Amino acid sequence: MDLGALGRRTPMVIAFGLSGWWACGSGPEEPPPEPPRPAQVVKISGDLQSGTVGQALTDAIVGQVNDQFGQSMAGVTVDFTVTTGGGTVGSASGSTDANGQVSTGWTLGTTTGQQRVTAAVSGTTVRVSFSATAEADVPNDLAEVSGNNQVAPRNGSVQAPLVVRVVDQFGNVVPGVTVEFQVTGGGGMVTPAMADTDADGESSTAWTLGDIVGQQTAEATVASLSGVAVPFQAQAVNFSVTSISPDTLVEGQSATIVGDGFDETNLANNIVTIDGVAATVTAATPTELTVSVPPFDCLPTRVVGVAVGLGGFALPSIDHPVRPADFVTLAVGEM
Repeated sequence: MDLGALGRRTPMVIAFGLSGWWACGSGPEEPPPEPPRPAQVVKISGDLQSGTVGQALTDAIVGQVNDQFGQSMAGVTVDFTVTTGGGTVGSASGSTDANGQVSTGWTLGTTTGQQRVTAAVSGTTVRVSFSATAEADVPNDLAEVSGNNQVAPRNGSVQAPLVVRVVDQFGNVVPGVTVEFQVTGGGGMVTPAMADTDADGESSTAWTLGDIVGQQTAEATVASLSGVAVPFQAQAVNFSVTSISPDTLVEGQSATIVGDGFDETNLANNIVTIDGVAATVTAATPTELTVSVPPFDCLPTRVVGVAVGLGGFALPSIDHPVRPADFVTLAVGEM
């Protein structure tokens, strides 16, 4: 072997090796990693609670801020805003802790139903919404809805039920409250005597009057509302029919019904039907009704039933003749 020749080749090999090393070190540099930024607010706890209007929820609402890589971020400012329901939050803003979490208390507004608070990373559109259901407070008042000052026959039922509504201190209706109804004057009865309020906070009962003619009374109460009672009154009358005129009723013309106990203040409370068809009551006194006889589409003269009622109570039907307004004379062969 020619060592001299080997020695002469060695620098070339070294030079090639050095040249290759410099070639590898001259490639493009990697871009710097993207800095973390808030990308998501995650609900940790406190969502979907239920509570009483005007009171603080049992649990705080807790959110966590994560970056675009799904890692929690500390020291991020989060703003809390009530968006529905009119309540308040304990802290309007706060910074996330070492776990990326931030929390605040929540006091519900005074209106029942769905309420919401938004947690948003300050100065961004990154946010999440917490919701809660506000329920009515305890009963605070009892009020009449309908059914007062009706007229009905003695021993008969008033037409409309007695209806009351239970509300809390903010005027929200309170469902599920037991209302007690009772007769306080005149005899008679209410059915049922106790009834729970429905989703609208309302409770109702039917009232059958006693045998006494004149004013009769009833009332509604709630056990937890001491000293609060809603009074109802009704006028019990001797209801009867003694005559109907003219002797033959005429379609489209007026008729007079004489009797007792008619409702002169509310014409619609006097119900008259002739042959099953409603007749319009045009005037009323306690002893007389004026009605318009309905048309019957060219039916012949006949005896029909005339029924007179007061509210939900009806007297037995009375047979009475009725005829068309005009008679038509036809020659033989005409139709």
